[in-house]
Amino acid sequence: MTTIGLIQYRGHVALVSDIVGTSLRGTEVPFIPTLGEAHADAPDRRPIVALCQKTAVIRDNLAISFSGNGDAAWAICGELYASLPVLPTLEDFDAAINRVPYAVLSAATYIGALLTEAGPVPVHTPLVERRHADELMYMTAGSGASELAHMLATRAPALMARPGEDADKVRDLAFSSAVTLQAMQVIGRSGLKEGWGGGFETTIVRDGKFEKLGDVSVNYLVFWMHPDAMVQVQLYEPATLLTYNGRVAEFIRSERGGGPSKCFTIPPMCWSPEQGIVLRSPDAPLPVPRLKAYAAGIIGEDRNMKFGTLIARPPNFLPLTDVEKPTGMAGWLHCEFLLRLFLGEGYTISTVTVPDELLYFLEDKNRCQ
Repeated sequence: MTTIGLIQYRGHVALVSDIVGTSLRGTEVPFIPTLGEAHADAPDRRPIVALCQKTAVIRDNLAISFSGNGDAAWAICGELYASLPVLPTLEDFDAAINRVPYAVLSAATYIGALLTEAGPVPVHTPLVERRHADELMYMTAGSGASELAHMLATRAPALMARPGEDADKVRDLAFSSAVTLQAMQVIGRSGLKEGWGGGFETTIVRDGKFEKLGDVSVNYLVFWMHPDAMVQVQLYEPATLLTYNGRVAEFIRSERGGGPSKCFTIPPMCWSPEQGIVLRSPDAPLPVPRLKAYAAGIIGEDRNMKFGTLIARPPNFLPLTDVEKPTGMAGWLHCEFLLRLFLGEGYTISTVTVPDELLYFLEDKNRCQ
């Protein structure tokens, strides 16, 4: 009960995976970084018993995401870690996979990619379907596979058509799709009963090597659409910051009113207790995000909800912040700009009601969460 996926476009790849683990055995996790106490939304038969990384960067040129039985995934991952050379070839990978017993392989699904001189080569469980949209190829698996596939298919045309580097387009498609799914869960409470979500990791290629995309923050807004084109904007808590301490993921959850942040440490796959985890000091400064995502739930007059995500690169929220404006106007213009991105230029906006805390939030360039 998972959501994993791989994206490939013009020789560039990225992987997406969620963090909640379900099982018939174990004690239910009391708290989830993005949702808090989410027992009411938890699966009925398979409780959430762990927060876990489901993508493993096995070697610099090999990364794999897993769904299905956790013990089987760890066994497959362990064999790859133990037996592959420093820079494995496709033949090395096939030989290692073939050493895993069939009963183990059949209990888990994997999707990944191997970087070769000829370009990235997808590696995956045989029954996983490859889907194509022009030059984009993507694969998904797990209980949230259809939701992720739909998100990739609907977001890809606009993202791939914009100017910019192809590697950035692949990264942004993977990251923004994961963030939008996360917003659907945080704001719309979808997906957790199916056993997926709780937060997402994105794995990209940088300088020819796989790495987890860290130092990224997600912030949530809710736009209430009213008659006469009036819009009410609310800041939705919590905001989250994902960073990495070596291979250990840290989800940092910020609370409303400036209260103390909570840090959730999530070890990587095949992590033994002997390796230990160095916990983040509560006084340690938070890293400045390399990417900020602003995820919005837009509630129409018909009470239906749609979702959108804007990715911004610090230190500026949007180019609008480079222009001098009267006090209080920047937040209004940010909200209007967001709405036009999410709804399209044809939507008429007459009034935007923005609470003071949101104005402060939007105009503070140094805010990390």
